[in-house]
Formats: sequence, structure tokens, C-alpha cells
Amino acid sequence: MIVRPCEPKDFDGVLTLIKYMVEELGQEDAYDHNTALENLRYNATHDQYFLFVILEGTRPVGFASGMGTYYNDYSSDHHCHVSLYYILGSYRNKKTADQLFGAVDDWATKIDARYYSIKPTHIIDLDELVKDDFRKAEIYMKEM
Repeated sequence: MIVRPCEPKDFDGVLTLIKYMVEELGQEDAYDHNTALENLRYNATHDQYFLFVILEGTRPVGFASGMGTYYNDYSSDHHCHVSLYYILGSYRNKKTADQLFGAVDDWATKIDARYYSIKPTHIIDLDELVKDDFRKAEIYMKEM
């Protein structure tokens, strides 16, 4: 599998992955095709944003999207904010996750990011979902 910046030819595959993601979250009503496509186009074409895909052959099986910004209003330190991160269920494993996050980490290094934040901001922000993300992240970090 390879990871690379998302190209327009990948958009249909990534939109399908977004649909799977919102279905897994039980948030089908939160998905809007036109908004998702607009966000993909924006993130793929603006330097302060990233959109990476992980491919098996030519088929997207995962993606990561986010932006570089300042840590807070009072700091000049950059941080890398990951807003969407998804890998198709049958491909979810530590090796694939590390490969996709490696592309994000390389991008963050290029913008001199000193901090990371990971939060699904483009999906309805449910407290339980965020708690579950932190539990998963804690387990993942212990395995490293």
C-alpha cells in the first residue's frame, strides 16, 4: 500500500470512505455530499491543509485530513490538527495506521509543527465519541 496526497481522481473513493465513516458513527444524517466534496477540494489545494490517501492499488482504503494552524491565539507555535482520520475496517491495523500517520507526521515536520491535536471536527461532536477516541488513542500509544 502507498500513501500520497489526495488527487482529484481519488475524490469518489474518499467520499465513499466518508460515507462508511459516518455510518459507523451512526451519523448518516450528518453527511452532505456537496459539502464533503467542497471540503475535499479545498483541503487538497490549499497549502495550510493536508489530505492524504492510503491506496491498495488505485483504490483508496483510508484517508487523513486536517490543517496546520497556531497552537493558540497567544503563541507563534504551529500545530497540526487532524480533523478526519479513517481506515476501512478490513485494512485497520497498526502497520496501516502508522503508514498513514507517517505522512501526516512528515507534513507536520515541514510546517515546523510543535503540537498535534486530533479531533473529529467535521462530524457532529458527540462527547461519547470524543471519549472513545481518547480511549483508542491511549491504547494505541501504549502499543507503540
